[in-house]
Amino acid sequence: MVKSKLVQKLCNMHPNILRKDMERIVEVIISEIIGALCRNEAVELRGFGRFKSVTRKARTGKNPKNSETLQIPEKKVMRWKMSKNLYNRLNKNAEKKAIPFCLEHNLGIIGRVPLARGHLSGKYEPNHKFPENDKRYFEGKNQTITQLKMVQDIKKNEVPDGIEMAQWSLAWCLKNPAITTVIPGCKNIEQIESNVKATELI
Repeated sequence: MVKSKLVQKLCNMHPNILRKDMERIVEVIISEIIGALCRNEAVELRGFGRFKSVTRKARTGKNPKNSETLQIPEKKVMRWKMSKNLYNRLNKNAEKKAIPFCLEHNLGIIGRVPLARGHLSGKYEPNHKFPENDKRYFEGKNQTITQLKMVQDIKKNEVPDGIEMAQWSLAWCLKNPAITTVIPGCKNIEQIESNVKATELI
């Protein structure tokens, strides 16, 4: 997308802002990103991705026209890493903006934390107490109880009989056309095999 189309799209989304002001806003944002990259700073756009300036070392290459060996000097290049969106049955915030945007622009999404840190595995009751060395311990008792109660309701009303909760939860994410893949955690071979079987439910 060229800058003029971006400005027009933003103007359509925010008709109360004059075009000249929107052009200035876009210029400032782009200028700040370029400046940060020139200072070797990373730039993260939450829910979208991360720009980073890296140095590509000098190397020996070949001229594509005549295959002669040539020395390619060291240079700085920009690298882009797409954001891994938090997306699962308990957290569908990505459906508000990120997923519609990616579908419109034919971009794929890597779903992060598809099992909601194990809550969607179906292994825990609402009164479960995580040990202090588990990061879920610090999420707060009320939040944990609320989420695990939601999981119980989902399992009762949405998960077919005979289907493992974890497999269903992964398949739920993968059924979304914008989700290219998900990143589930696993501690043993059995969990890996269970995760793979989720693809049979799509």
